Formats: sequence, C-alpha cells, structure tokens
Amino acid sequence: MKKKFYKLMYKFSFFIMKIVSKINIRGLSKSVNNYKFDNESRTMYRQETFIDIPISNIQYDVSIIIPIYNREKLANRCLDSVVNQKTKYKYQIILVNDGSTDNSLALIKEYQKKYENVFVIDEPNGGISVARNNGIRAASGDYLAFIDSDDWIEDSYIEKLMEKAREKNADIVRCNHVNYLVEEDYITGYISQPVISTTKLGLNIMNYKGYVWGCVIRRTLFDKIRFPEGFSYEDVMMRYTIMRLCNGYEQIDDYLYYYALHKSNVSKKLKNDSTKAIDFIEILNYLNMKNKDLGIPFNETSYNQLLFELGPCMWLKIRKMKRKDRLRFFLMACDIARENYLKCNNYYKENYYIDIALKNKNYFLWYIASARYIIGIHVNFVR
Repeated sequence: MKKKFYKLMYKFSFFIMKIVSKINIRGLSKSVNNYKFDNESRTMYRQETFIDIPISNIQYDVSIIIPIYNREKLANRCLDSVVNQKTKYKYQIILVNDGSTDNSLALIKEYQKKYENVFVIDEPNGGISVARNNGIRAASGDYLAFIDSDDWIEDSYIEKLMEKAREKNADIVRCNHVNYLVEEDYITGYISQPVISTTKLGLNIMNYKGYVWGCVIRRTLFDKIRFPEGFSYEDVMMRYTIMRLCNGYEQIDDYLYYYALHKSNVSKKLKNDSTKAIDFIEILNYLNMKNKDLGIPFNETSYNQLLFELGPCMWLKIRKMKRKDRLRFFLMACDIARENYLKCNNYYKENYYIDIALKNKNYFLWYIASARYIIGIHVNFVR
C-alpha cells in the first residue's frame, strides 16, 4: 500500500512540477529579512590531521575504521561481525573510542586482547570526523572501510568487496545495503543501486549513494582531503569529491551491509536543525574550492551534483523547519547556484526543474522537485 501511494505521488507531482515551472515566483528575499545566517568561517582541520602515524608496521589489504561513542549496548553485533570475516585478505580493525562516558572503552579493549588484528585508539571526544580522520592516520591498509558502530556486516563483506577491488584494480567498490529498524527488530528495506564497472564516473555518479560506509576505498584517495572536523553532514565529501577522484568504480549486487535505524540515529537528530544545516552550506562551499585544487573540473557532472545537494539533500535537512528558516536556506542555495552556474545540455532527473527553481527563486517549484526526487528513490530503489 505504501509503495502504491509513493508511485501515485511520483506521477502526480510531475504534472504539478511542469505547471509550477511556468510560474515565476519572485520577491522571496523581501519576505525574509537578513537571510544570511550569522556564522564566522571556520577551519576544516586540525594541524595534525594530515600527519599519518600508522598504528602497526604490518601492511594490510584493508583497514576497517569504526568510531565508538557510548555504544556498549549496541557495538557487540557490529564488532562480532567484523572480527569473524571469512576472507583470505589481511585486514586490520581500528576502533576509535571517541571519549565515551559509558563502558565502551572497556568493551573494545576486550576485543583488542582477543584478536591480534584489532587496534584501539582512545581519544577525547572530538566527533565522528575527528575519529574517522584519526583512524585514517593510523591505518596501514591499501584500502579503507568505514563502519558505524551500531551497524553490522555479512561475513563475506571483506572478501567480496576486496575480490572485486583486486580483480578490477578499482579505487572504490560498493555493495547494496539493508535498512534495519532496531527497536522493532524489523527490516524496513533492501536498498539497491545499479551494477556498474567503470573507470570514471560521469553524470551517472548521481545513480550511486554517497555514504562513506558500505564500500572499500583506496587509501590514497584521502591523501589530500579528509573529513571536515567539527561539522555535521561531513559525508557530503564522499560523492562530491572522493567519488570524483576515483579512477575505477564498481558496484556489486550483494546486500552485505546492515544499516541500523533507531531513535538515537545521528542523522535523524541532525534533520531540521538550522544550527547544523549551516554546516552543510559551509562544507559545500569548501568542497567547491577544494575540488579545483584537486584538479576536478567543474563540468556538467559537477553542476548536477551541486543541484542535487542544493535540492533534495538540503530539502531533507530543512523540510520540517519553520517556513522562514526554510526560505533563508533556499535563498542561500539560490546564491550558491548563481555563483557556480553552468549551462547544461544534460540534467539528471529533477535537476532540470531544480535549476529553474534556483535561477528564478521559485521556492514552490524547488520544494516539489526536491520532494519528488526523494519519492523516486522509494519508488525505484527500495523494496
């Protein structure tokens, strides 16, 4: 029933979108006084972020990095799934205790005692980006794999991803994942992506998720960029930059990663919080500049990615805010789109209408096109 409802909404919204695109709604800036948020520019990294100090002198095929923060009751399933991998590949597990105040540190130290490939980093609380970056600094694997401490993986996770990585000499190999509702002990969806084998992602990059988990990533892709520290929505970097840098991307048709949904999910807490959503804007502006430094051309792929981030991605973050705050973010998005405008011959799905909406400050069109994009994901990729 829910699937049918989404399909109906998806079809109906297309006609509304076409109609609304003909209507030029202007004057939004007059209805929102001072739409710029007061926010001083912050640095993205600490001085030591790019100074690597391997925690082991052994060379591994892959380093698994798991930040741990107050997860003593939820981490066992994750850790058991990681230490019990059935694979011929040599892998290390780096557990980064991010200043936990419960017994998480004691728990992960027990795993360190029991398994020689488990290494523990204990540090003051600095947030998930600092924890991941410190894991990268300590890693000695050719590839990196990031896993959230409340998620878990199939016992063939490393074997299947690394087998494809070695076979194709790929920079990134990703699998499908399963959404799992913890409180109800219930699988809510099997999330698939199109199978692909390509040396370079172009506009088709929009078909693939930008999560940092559920994949293996060649270590060298992080040589000149790390996760923005002290910011929310740091995963924006994955598709916007890391996936653009890779020379070899593989998507395999296996459900190997279980993503836990529960009341304490960080992503749910972040939604609709203007103090956090401004981080998203800052990171996006930073990545636009950083991509130029990294030699990533600003082309149709770049512009479609920008429209996607300023459209459905931002819509998800602000859709339950007060209307005045939503309008403020929308107007900032219009400014960013105008500053980075590129005339395109090809648009990905609803990006054409998002482009029109941002150029004409048509908030209603932006809202419908962004929402339709998300509905399309449920219609096409969730089963």
